[in-house]
Amino acid sequence: MFPNTFVKIFNPKNSKFVIAKVKYKSEFPTIYNSVISKRIADEIDLDVNEPYIEIVEIKKNSTFIAKKAKMFKEEKNVANKAPVDEINIISLSKDVKIVKKNQYIINIGDYYFEESAIAVKDRLIKETDISSIKIKKLSKNKYRVFSGFFDSFNSMKDTYYKINSLGFELLDVIIVN
Repeated sequence: MFPNTFVKIFNPKNSKFVIAKVKYKSEFPTIYNSVISKRIADEIDLDVNEPYIEIVEIKKNSTFIAKKAKMFKEEKNVANKAPVDEINIISLSKDVKIVKKNQYIINIGDYYFEESAIAVKDRLIKETDISSIKIKKLSKNKYRVFSGFFDSFNSMKDTYYKINSLGFELLDVIIVN
């Protein structure tokens, strides 16, 4: 991000966010995509042991206001024809607590050819001791090479640095639920 750019800094663990302005470009370890102040970290309740945030650039003039809305006859008829006999609300006990554990992956790259993805995977396995390299088919012509799944941010660091040392510079850390 360039200086003077407005960004939304979002903590996906608790959905808290702040709007901030990028002040200047600074140097930091490659595993981190940015450096934020302690004040911002406190404001979004960021866990320093799991420092995962999402940063989105706020574009100027990115709003759209519809001047006129039109409802079609078919849409009006749906509400009238949909039968609703009864509405039930099931209450969950206060004792039930669902704990959702996030996991991390390292996105090494997306490739158009399966052969390319296999070659990258084979190279990584041959040149490192990483056994968690996988390929996922995203679409007909798109294959993702990634490493994971990691239960914590800190458990992922060693693998990240090993892959980065081989020249893979555009690695992306992704949180998966």
